[in-house]
Amino acid sequence: KYIGALSESFAVKIKQDMEKGIVLANSLASSIKVQYDSKRYNQTRIIAIAKDLVVTAPFAVGMGIDLDANAMFENDSYFANEYGNDKDGRFSPYISYDGKEVKVEGLTSQNEPREWVDVPRKTQKPHITEPYYHKIEGKNIVMVRVSSPIIGKNGKFIGAATVDISLDGILKQISDIKVYEHGYGFLLSDQSTIIGHPNSKFITKKLTELKNYTEAKDIIKSIKNNKVFTYVKTSPSNDKESFYYVQPLQIANTGINWGFALNLPVEEYLATANSLQMYSISSGVVSFIVIALVIIYFMTALSRNLQTITEGLNSFFKYLNKETTDSSKIDIVSEDEFGKMASMINTNIQNTQILIETDNALIDDVKKVVELVKNGNLDQSITQSTSNQGLEELKSIFNEMLEVISLNISNDLNSIKTALNEYQKLNFAYRIENPKGNTAEGLNALAVIINDMLVENKSNGLTLQNSANTLLNNVDTLSTSSNQAAASIEQTAAALEEVTSNIANNTSNVVKMAENANQLKLSAKDGEDLATQTTKAMDNINEQVTCINEAIGVINQISFQTNILSLNAAVEAATAGEAGKGFAVVAQEVRNLASRSAEAAQEIQDLVANATHKANDGKKIADKMIHGYEELNNNISKTLELISEVESASKDQQLGITQINAAVGVLDKQTQQNAGVASHAKDISNQTQTIANNILENVNKKEFIGKETTQANDI
Repeated sequence: KYIGALSESFAVKIKQDMEKGIVLANSLASSIKVQYDSKRYNQTRIIAIAKDLVVTAPFAVGMGIDLDANAMFENDSYFANEYGNDKDGRFSPYISYDGKEVKVEGLTSQNEPREWVDVPRKTQKPHITEPYYHKIEGKNIVMVRVSSPIIGKNGKFIGAATVDISLDGILKQISDIKVYEHGYGFLLSDQSTIIGHPNSKFITKKLTELKNYTEAKDIIKSIKNNKVFTYVKTSPSNDKESFYYVQPLQIANTGINWGFALNLPVEEYLATANSLQMYSISSGVVSFIVIALVIIYFMTALSRNLQTITEGLNSFFKYLNKETTDSSKIDIVSEDEFGKMASMINTNIQNTQILIETDNALIDDVKKVVELVKNGNLDQSITQSTSNQGLEELKSIFNEMLEVISLNISNDLNSIKTALNEYQKLNFAYRIENPKGNTAEGLNALAVIINDMLVENKSNGLTLQNSANTLLNNVDTLSTSSNQAAASIEQTAAALEEVTSNIANNTSNVVKMAENANQLKLSAKDGEDLATQTTKAMDNINEQVTCINEAIGVINQISFQTNILSLNAAVEAATAGEAGKGFAVVAQEVRNLASRSAEAAQEIQDLVANATHKANDGKKIADKMIHGYEELNNNISKTLELISEVESASKDQQLGITQINAAVGVLDKQTQQNAGVASHAKDISNQTQTIANNILENVNKKEFIGKETTQANDI
């Protein structure tokens, strides 16, 4: 930091000196610009201004005006080699001052390199050249040329105003720098040119060209970037380390940076620190010995007070550890530090005792509240207070916890426990009185929901039980009717078999009559008897047909009742829901059987009607035979024909009766099936009734509101 402050101080001085040259060049350039813009200029006036400026600037070796050809004055060639003009006539005067006399001469030709003009032309900024040696009165002087562009208001570049600055003053400042014994400074340009150095042989040389100077590129880079750069380097001459601090400096608005560096041997700037360290160690040892003697001196006098304080503190610590119930005070009455210390300790002991007592009171209150909470009473809070912030926070948290638990559960856990026990006993009519807390209110709400479910279950069970009883009664009726129908059909079948037998006999008799037709005359009396028998047989047929019609009526009634019962069963099955799907299938099958029974009965009725018609025809024929025996002899041929017709009719009757017999057999089989279905339906009805009874029995085991008043639903 010390070297940095020195470097910055020297850099500021160098910057100020260089910026004086920039200001001088800018002043001359501005003066020429004003004259050019106002078109009030001439060579004599411009040179006069330059003379005045160079005389007042002791650091300036000379000033120049380097204009482009024909930029300001026309016909430059006309003024060749004249006052202030070069050999081509271009106005380029150079004014120098040696402290006694001002000289004016022409600058170099425009054809020669003109860095001080070309760079400002390009950058539109002032420029500083690299340092160079210049002989003045036989003496080499290190110089730089500062130039400022001359630009008209129309933006036209006219030329540059220049100032040659001697760096002797700056070099002398640098050579005079002495930091500690061997520390020194040097000046660099951003092109690595050494501008100033205590050793003159390095001036104007490039730092990058020096051997074993590996830090050169980093130094130049930091100068261009306007950043401080430090490094430690070992000197090849004495093999000692030196610390280098490079401070960049920006010169006005030229865009050119220089760097001022300070070099300081490490062992020199650490020498003071080492001396201070040794002095500190020595002073510390002496101070320690003195302090030790003072402590030993006072220890004897203060041991009694320390012993008293120790005993007081031990008593206090025993009280803190609950080995004793009280703490004794430290009995020291004095105005010295021990007296103050004893008073302070006694005050803290008293405050601590009060704090412990209030803490214990708070803890006892907590224990009491905890016991009440254990017994299920959550409507409690800790009321004791203490100055112990931690216990107060714990008290607040505990009270808040009890409040939250009471709000979310209940202020009385025993009521919840009692409710749960009642629910375990299936007593869902129990309710928590005046519930406080979300859980207590939730249990009451849950009990209401379960109660409603039980009421609904009992109502459904009663409904299902009633429906099962009704279905069972209907199935019993259906089973009885089916059995009766089966018996009737069996009787009808027996009658039909008898009719079939009679018709077969009639057919046989008719055949015999045909065979004995030639003997009719001899057997007229026998024929009349046979005719009488035929009439009786026809009457018997009519009687049997009447019975068949009655049986068909019974079948139709059974079919109708079966259909009605199947419809009732379907309705009951739909009411029963999922449990009645079997009833629905059985009802549909019974309905199908009833439909087929009705169709078969209709067919039988049609056949019986036809048979009745045929029997009536036979009876008429027999009547005619009875009444026509008197004309038997005359109408024997007609009698033979009639007998033939009777034979044909008898065969037809036999065929019809056979068909009726077959139909009755089918009807008998279907009736037997109906009886089996009715029996199966009865079994299902019994199972349904058992399920309904189980539901009611299960529901009745539970206690709930509305248990005795719940009724079955009306369907």
